[in-house]
Amino acid sequence: MYFKLENEDSRALLSNLLKVYNNLLNMAIVKYKRSGGRKGILDIEATASGNPKFQERFDDLMNNRFKKYFEAENAVLPLHKGFNYEEQNGEGSKKSTSEIVDIASITKEAFERVA
Repeated sequence: MYFKLENEDSRALLSNLLKVYNNLLNMAIVKYKRSGGRKGILDIEATASGNPKFQERFDDLMNNRFKKYFEAENAVLPLHKGFNYEEQNGEGSKKSTSEIVDIASITKEAFERVA
């Protein structure tokens, strides 16, 4: 194949090709981030949800305290009475090298195609 840089069709082709690789790269990055994410189950007893301050406590827990808990390297999460959190550990919570390889491969292939 022979392309001239001044050719509008060639530039459009390369631009579209880079958009496709950019989308693939973004998906691989999201998959990598999600693979190492922490997951758990929050059990809320009926008595806790009947408390007049339930919504305030729930909002604080979800928007502030869980955020700090998940972002910290080491943390303790105190919970109000009636709230029970159980961390779900499993193979899905471990990052694998395949996501990193995917990101590197997509980047390398995009550069090679455009070059």
